[in-house]
Amino acid sequence: MLWTFGRGPHRIEIQREDTSNGPMLVVAGGEAPGSTLFPNIAALIRYQTQFEAALLDAGWSLIAFEPERRSHAERRAAKRDTFDRRRWWTDPAFRDRPAD
Repeated sequence: MLWTFGRGPHRIEIQREDTSNGPMLVVAGGEAPGSTLFPNIAALIRYQTQFEAALLDAGWSLIAFEPERRSHAERRAAKRDTFDRRRWWTDPAFRDRPAD
């Protein structure tokens, strides 16, 4: 996920990354770019929330957010319980059936 903050012509990008050592918050742009490794995602979110609040208090604005996008290949690789990927409760024949 990527958050972009702006103030005038300046930009700061905040991005979360999963690493083999744990979740990492990467800050690009601004006066102090860098990255910080956290013991767990909850700690990262707490820090990120405080960091974003400080940016807003300093006159920065959230100008863009890009959620994580799953690749098409990952979705297709998932195993299904049955060949039919439809759910029985969404089948019109079941849904439109009169109640007993």
